[in-house]
Amino acid sequence: KLVRFGGPYLMYTCIFAPVLMIGLKEYLKYALDSMHLSAVAKAVEGKEHYAFFSDWLKLQYLFQRGPTWFVLWLLNFTLCYAVVSPFLPTLRFRMPHPLIMMTIVGPALGGIFYAIHTTLHHSQYRDFGDMDRWEYGIGEYIPFFIAGILGGRNNWLREVKEMRTWVYWTVRVVVIGFMVLFFCEMAQSWKIASGTGMHLDVKLLYALTPPIFAVPMSLFVLHLWSHWFNPQTPRRFHWAFWASSYAVYVFQALFYFPLFIAYLEILKRAGVNVLGEVLNFLTTTKRADSLIEGCIWGAFFFVTISTHLLLWPSGFLVRSIPVFNKMF
Repeated sequence: KLVRFGGPYLMYTCIFAPVLMIGLKEYLKYALDSMHLSAVAKAVEGKEHYAFFSDWLKLQYLFQRGPTWFVLWLLNFTLCYAVVSPFLPTLRFRMPHPLIMMTIVGPALGGIFYAIHTTLHHSQYRDFGDMDRWEYGIGEYIPFFIAGILGGRNNWLREVKEMRTWVYWTVRVVVIGFMVLFFCEMAQSWKIASGTGMHLDVKLLYALTPPIFAVPMSLFVLHLWSHWFNPQTPRRFHWAFWASSYAVYVFQALFYFPLFIAYLEILKRAGVNVLGEVLNFLTTTKRADSLIEGCIWGAFFFVTISTHLLLWPSGFLVRSIPVFNKMF
């Protein structure tokens, strides 16, 4: 456990992430060379003075945890469980009905999530111990870790796999409904849904729905996985999928950041001049145009699809490299 969890965490945070950050900063400096830098400094949220912005762009080694913060906390949870497990009683009970989990457990966790979010939103303890927001830690990650232990001991995966047709179709409809809601929120936040009359309370959405959505989504993924990626006679594709998934999670940022930059370069070569909020997009001129809707959705699909096409084969191949094969 220490090698499989601690190894990727140290390798990413101490080597790959700092190198990635240096590369991103160098690209940013290159991209800003032809721009009016005083305007750029004003566009950067929280950086009113160009001197501070320039200092931020200096070449320096920065420890970055990236997505591996969760690997660290998974190790923490595992060690805590290893300490207390000899003293825990053996609990044997069936998995609660999926509808009960979605209508009672999910909203209860959503209430806990909302209470912690509103309490710690501006607190210095919100990310204490390298946790990525404690509302997620207490309202989602710890309960789901405990559910994973109970489910493993009581073979809940079999019950998920054998859900009745009407039950898993209900789960699918709920998941799709949440996805549509989040998609609409993205369109509203990106200001490409101004003509629809849509006015979602984004703050309430972020402060309440994550655990409520996580319950049906987990049931959906487990059911899908048990049927399509866990057959009785696994094929080579299934073994490759299982073997690659951990490395895919750890190294995802090493792919989608460069691919996002590649998309920016495609826009620049096409003559698109954009300076978005907080430098989400970079311009080749002094103008600050709004991106057309097609460019925004193009970025979403280009980065998403290209990342998966490159990341999964790489996650499989990295396991043949010495040292890496001990971690992944």
